Amino acid sequence: MRLPALRAAKADLGSNQHVTADDRSALTTIIDDTAGRLQTLRDEIKADTDIAALRDHCRSIFEDNRVFALVLPRTKMVIAADTSVDAAGKLDEVAVKLEAAIARAKAAGQDVTVPWPTSRPWRAKIASGRASASSVPGAVLGLTPADWNANHQVLVPARQSLQSARTDLRAARDLAIKIRNELKPQPQPQPQPQV
Repeated sequence: MRLPALRAAKADLGSNQHVTADDRSALTTIIDDTAGRLQTLRDEIKADTDIAALRDHCRSIFEDNRVFALVLPRTKMVIAADTSVDAAGKLDEVAVKLEAAIARAKAAGQDVTVPWPTSRPWRAKIASGRASASSVPGAVLGLTPADWNANHQVLVPARQSLQSARTDLRAARDLAIKIRNELKPQPQPQPQPQV
């Protein structure tokens, strides 16, 4: 059960376009090392003839690896964090285009009193979302099963950072749509035909 889950996580990691090279390398090492330990334990358990040794090896599956409690959640969190940072970069590109559109609209005499102030908190949301997401890999990649054994809440701060990143980037996306819609020329009323 654990080894197939690790293989699936490694495949997901390999197919994700947004994960940085450093994070991919670190996660691949963690997954491979964990799988290697579990394969060694499997062989040791098959060879065990002593009940105490068997008990220790079985306990080690959980306590020394924490596949479902730490390794897999951490992998998903880092992938989500890097994907969020990538999304923030795309929103930055949109910001440049929309700010240029605001400037063009203003130069053409369009009232930009609504979209222009909206662009300021929008940039702040992008920056905040990027900062929250960027903090996650550094917070979780160095964790060990021993850290999780000592504190089952060790991943909670990183989860909260990811949630903040999602909230901020979603708000930034919604503000971008709002600005774009505010810049669209409003349809002019058509004159009524004379009867």
